This record gives sequence, structure tokens and C-alpha cells, in this order.
Amino acid sequence: MDVLSWIAVAGTIAGVLYMVWVAFRGDPARHAEDDARAFFDEHGRWPDEPEDAAVPRPGGYAGVDRLRERD
Repeated sequence: MDVLSWIAVAGTIAGVLYMVWVAFRGDPARHAEDDARAFFDEHGRWPDEPEDAAVPRPGGYAGVDRLRERD
């Protein structure tokens, strides 16, 4: 095997490992959005708003599906 073949094999292995890592890591932005929506459901305001911004809603708040918990 020549040097270019070894480089190709190493690159392929690194690429596959990277894709597996990305797949298991999840999407941090999506988890942050889910956490913010859960906060809104519980408190009636977004996390970056002041406490007096909460508006009572007679019908309650929209339910959100929780993503799997992060480790």
C-alpha cells in the first residue's frame, strides 16, 4: 500500500467517526429552544424577558414535546 492509500483510509475513518459523533451529540440549538419553550409553559414568559412580562392566559400554555434529556 502506498502513502496516498493510507491517507485515504485515515481520512475515511476520521470522516465516519466525525459523522457518528455529530449524530450522537444532537443539536444544541434545538435543545436550547426546547428548554426555552418549557420555561415559557411553566412561567408564561420567555427566559430573557423580565418577570413582569408574564401574561396570564386563561386556557393555559401550549404543551411542548420534550426532547430526550442531555447527559
